[in-house]
Amino acid sequence: MSRTCNFAKLVGQKRSILRCSLFLAIVFLMPFTLMHAQSTLTTGTPYNIVNENSGSCVDDTASGTANGTAVQQWACGEGTYSTQPNQQWEFENGTASGYYYVANVNAPAETWNVTGNGTTSGSLIQTWTYAGASNEEWEAVSLGNGYYKFVGQGSGLCLDTPSASTANGVQLQIYTCNGTAAQAFKLITPSSGTGTGTGTATNIFAPFEYVGDLGDANQIPGIVSASGAKAVILAFLDPDNNGCSLIWPGANGPLPNDTVGSTSMGTAIADLQAAGVTVALSQGGAGGQEAAAYCGTAAETQAVYQSLITKYHVNWLDFDVEYPETSGQSVRRAQALAALQAANPGLIVSYTLPLGPGGLDSGTGGGFTDITDAKAAGLNLNIVNGMAMDFGGTNENQPQLSEEGAAALKSQIQSAGLTSTVGLTFLPGTSDDTPPNYFTLANATTMLDWAEANNYVTLLSFWELNRDNGGCPGSTVDEDTCSGVSQSNYEFSSIFKQF
Repeated sequence: MSRTCNFAKLVGQKRSILRCSLFLAIVFLMPFTLMHAQSTLTTGTPYNIVNENSGSCVDDTASGTANGTAVQQWACGEGTYSTQPNQQWEFENGTASGYYYVANVNAPAETWNVTGNGTTSGSLIQTWTYAGASNEEWEAVSLGNGYYKFVGQGSGLCLDTPSASTANGVQLQIYTCNGTAAQAFKLITPSSGTGTGTGTATNIFAPFEYVGDLGDANQIPGIVSASGAKAVILAFLDPDNNGCSLIWPGANGPLPNDTVGSTSMGTAIADLQAAGVTVALSQGGAGGQEAAAYCGTAAETQAVYQSLITKYHVNWLDFDVEYPETSGQSVRRAQALAALQAANPGLIVSYTLPLGPGGLDSGTGGGFTDITDAKAAGLNLNIVNGMAMDFGGTNENQPQLSEEGAAALKSQIQSAGLTSTVGLTFLPGTSDDTPPNYFTLANATTMLDWAEANNYVTLLSFWELNRDNGGCPGSTVDEDTCSGVSQSNYEFSSIFKQF
């Protein structure tokens, strides 16, 4: 049956005329609709640009600020999105109508640029100071479901992940548009992970894992995966030989060396990030220091901290301060971190500090001094994480003492003039007290319920993933490889990961 509209035969047939008129309107207007399928992007708004095929973010390599920096793909900092400035991009109106240039938040003068003004498939993408040239401008064409392809003005080719690679560090290119997922990118809001607009208000479970208890860095991804945790705090980076540098436990030298056993920490961390795990790096610990202890100035300290962000693509640094501090250390740390946050918008900073039922130690050099120094330096201290463990005494009610300590900590944060949220880190199983106390699975459930009822608590953690098993029930000492209570593997994790 013919679908042709013959108006001569349709005189007086109003319904048929209406259908044919609508049909012709669609036919004639379709080219104009498709031509504007891109939708207008919001300029000046930071976005993550996430590839459909790999799930990785478009990334300014090593937070580069110079012309010629490779534009690559790398696992997003928070797994499905990223608050790292070098993985955030802003669209601005180009010189050609309907085209944008794409600037990096970490280096706003640097924009996507086709190397050598290339117009052929395989030409690589770098950053370069924007000059309004056709190799720097892109059309964003909507593909539906929040995805776009980006078509170069000068080449007519699409932004592309070579060979549909899913690996970190692959430099992007232009290539003949082919409709594949390697050329489809979603715009994600960095603060929330929502599609097509920082902070730590979202609850998170992030247990510690002490690298020094492992023989090889290649064990880390498997441990974290088995636990089900979506975030982990890797510990501890400490100064090498009391110098202004950092070293991983078991590594063959200070950074940039980071091989532990057969595997680099960089590889282990990248594997975690590729699996959607948020990685925090912690310095210090009960027997160690952090960089500010031995760096002479805040600027030198900041450079060491920055090296971690650049090398490992993380946006969360933790400072576990238990060791007696050197002269001026707390102030140097705070000043360095305030400057570091200014240079890395969205950087999360947490202090992990000893906690008693009355809160932080308010004496000279205690935890309260650390947070007041943070305020004085202008640091946005996101989380103050109290170590709710080793309270002393016999048969202590550990949940009650933890709750009292958290409430006191909240008051101390407010009195210091900070807006930090509270974290709590527990020691599952056997404590270090003599005689020992035991933090049980029932205690964990109690603290989970309490934390969920008190919205000033945003972080739950414990020491450490490597101990979350029942390999030594009844132990009267704090073991490195088991909890000391009867439990299944990762049973504490299964409770806390509900947070």
